[in-house]
Amino acid sequence: MTVTDMVFPWFLFTMGVAIPLSFQAARRRGTSGWSLAARVVRRGSLLFLLGLLVYTVVSWRPYFGLGILQMLGLTYVVGAAAMVLSTPLRLVVAAALAAGHWSLLVLLPVPGVGPGVLEEERNALRYLNAAYFQPYGLAGLPAVVPQSAIVLAGTVAGEILARPTWAPGKRAAWLVGGGAVVALAGWVVGMDVPPNRVLWTPSLLLLTAGTGASILGVLYGLLDARPVRLVRWVAFPLVVFGSNAILLYLGSILFRELVLRRWSASWRADGVSLLTALMQELTARLGPVQAAWVYTGLVVLLWWCALYALYRRRVFVRI
Repeated sequence: MTVTDMVFPWFLFTMGVAIPLSFQAARRRGTSGWSLAARVVRRGSLLFLLGLLVYTVVSWRPYFGLGILQMLGLTYVVGAAAMVLSTPLRLVVAAALAAGHWSLLVLLPVPGVGPGVLEEERNALRYLNAAYFQPYGLAGLPAVVPQSAIVLAGTVAGEILARPTWAPGKRAAWLVGGGAVVALAGWVVGMDVPPNRVLWTPSLLLLTAGTGASILGVLYGLLDARPVRLVRWVAFPLVVFGSNAILLYLGSILFRELVLRRWSASWRADGVSLLTALMQELTARLGPVQAAWVYTGLVVLLWWCALYALYRRRVFVRI
């Protein structure tokens, strides 16, 4: 397990956190139940369609399949629909989804392999995707089950943040303490079933939900519950990124694919792309490792400046 393995599960968890906060704001505006349901379907559909757009641009051909945004769209609809349930019942559903997914992994007999095989190339998920979902461009659809469990856990954390009767310090304490207990349970389970993001094992779900809640609680405590001026100043760059997260995600990919990879370096006789020319120049001067860091830093700085200009003008892209 590395931090990279945690990024997408944390994104799912954070999306779940935002759902009750968004619903609470909609109710304050007097939004009806049907209007809220229509907004959920529209938002989930837009995420799915934007995901198709990204993959179409990257592959430079019409594409239909499941990627990050598509999975976010599907799990968002599941998490939002589950808000009709009480908090305890939602936790029960999350546990049932995780348990059902794990039961599928260990009990489904894969032809020629048997049940309970958890190798990268031989497992129940790979068999189901290849046999039933890949022909329709839906490979990866079974992963909606465990991913939705993380989103549901996030909705519970979001409800803790939104509780008006709780003091800010109590909210932070519950998030940190509850998250630590869940993460500890994931660590214990992981001694028998290691965390694995390909298979979305129960230990991965518990670890990511638990650490996500604890980190959220720490940040909430430092930035909102009992604001520390220095910490808020240091965190401000992240606020700029978070204020237009979907624009950043889409814009960075489209800019890379449509500009950096497609445009030629006019000062080079060999006609290589801007990206290739830039990396070659940096590597020749700095070496491969330093060049990668500098390139990444330049991309981050470029997009932060662009988003800061929008932030100053209070321009926020929402879907």
